Formats: sequence, structure tokens, C-alpha cells
Amino acid sequence: MEHHFADCTLDDARLTLTRGGSPVAVEPKVFDLILLLVRNAGDLVTRDRMVEEVWGGRIVSESAMSACIASARKAVGDTGKEQAVIRTIARRGLMLVAEVSGEAVAPAAVAAPTIPAEAQRIRYCNSEDGSAVAYAVSGEGPPVLRFGPL
Repeated sequence: MEHHFADCTLDDARLTLTRGGSPVAVEPKVFDLILLLVRNAGDLVTRDRMVEEVWGGRIVSESAMSACIASARKAVGDTGKEQAVIRTIARRGLMLVAEVSGEAVAPAAVAAPTIPAEAQRIRYCNSEDGSAVAYAVSGEGPPVLRFGPL
């Protein structure tokens, strides 16, 4: 589907971004962040949700996240000072404030495989003694912990 906002067009089927009719080269994480914001235009996207959906739940430093946000702003022709397209909500997250319209791409043109929303993701954390503990996350809603025999 093509999403139009400001003077940009984001095509999630072809994984392309154009601004003013010219293609804009963006890194995959930057594209994923812009796509997340476009799909949730007008809604707050928390930093936790960005980590979950853009970085797959991996631990991300503040500097890496800030660099990705700055690159996303640059790609859509925005600045951290103006925030005409991507607005920072202090201590909360980001919001795409530009008006977004979309048009479907012909089904024959859509060839990108999609990952099912129910896909299980494996995460790791460290116990007090320093050993790694793996756990799986799937679905949506409040977390439910299940422990097997130890």
C-alpha cells in the first residue's frame, strides 16, 4: 500500500520512500520506524512499542534510537526543531502529525512476504548469577508467565 503524507510517499510493498518525487535512501530500521509511525498516524507510538516492532524487542541504546529518529526526520524533510511531520511527545514517544492518505497497490505488484502477527519471538535476560535465561513472547495483550518443572 502506498501512504502519502507531507510531500512523501511510502510504499510498504516495494519498501521505498520518495520525497518530492525523488527516491530517498533509508536504512531498514529507519524505514521500519517511518512505516510504524505512518500506520499509527495521529496516535502516540511509545518508545517501548518502537523497540518491540522496529528492533524486535532487542535492547537498544538511547543514542541508537535517537540516531534512527533523527534519520527518519531527515528522510521525510523534517527537523527536530520544526517537528512538522514527526513530533516528539516528551518522555512518552513519537507521533506522526502530518495528514496521511493511502491507496492500495495492485495485488500482482505485492510480492513481499509477511510475517504472521502471531510469530513467537525469543528474548533473553540475565539471572542474578549471570546466566542467560531465554523466554518466548507471542500474541498481544497482558503478559502471562508460564513456568515448567524446574
